[in-house]
Amino acid sequence: MILTRPAGENAALAATLRSHGHDVLELPCIAAAPLDDDSALAAALRALTARDRLVATSASGAEAILRTAVPIAAPVATVGGRAATRLRASGILVDRTASTGRELGLALELPEGHVLLARSDRALPDLPATLRARGAEVREVVAYRTVARVDGDVERAGALASAGAAIVVASPSAFDALLERLGAGVVARGRVIATGPTTAAHVRARTGRPAAVASWDRVGELVR
Repeated sequence: MILTRPAGENAALAATLRSHGHDVLELPCIAAAPLDDDSALAAALRALTARDRLVATSASGAEAILRTAVPIAAPVATVGGRAATRLRASGILVDRTASTGRELGLALELPEGHVLLARSDRALPDLPATLRARGAEVREVVAYRTVARVDGDVERAGALASAGAAIVVASPSAFDALLERLGAGVVARGRVIATGPTTAAHVRARTGRPAAVASWDRVGELVR
């Protein structure tokens, strides 16, 4: 199996898969980069009140929030347990977390004020679209940049994909980076698993082939 999330975000799933006998390669295909100027993020955070909601959509978003050193007045929710853990470790109360943006969008208690999404410059549209469909006032602020690049053993990745290995991708950007480095012919020999419907649709659009869909924490159920 090939896991393509950023460095540090593949380890837990990789350990679980290896415990079930899978050959796993961690091959980050995107990386998070801090903003050159985070003044807009800091201003958006300072404007929050107890009537609003702050959502960190990734661990990288949580780190960006903490770098501003702005006290957070609003209740906080996260996409992903790592983001929640990082914020809680710094004394920020997180009262809701979910494994995907769509899941959080459906479950989040809507505030009287607005929902502020602190996210990547290349973030998927699922979460804000779901929240707006429910009637939320949504504001978005860029917290960090997503850089598409492949880091790791590309030769081994090609061999695994050519042998039919599962390739787990969590964003269109990660899939594009992988496609560029391995080539469409090699990727086509593997079995692509997308962690959400938007990414799955992107895989189909780029390759003409469907991708299986499973949230990150349920990928193992498809390959056991």
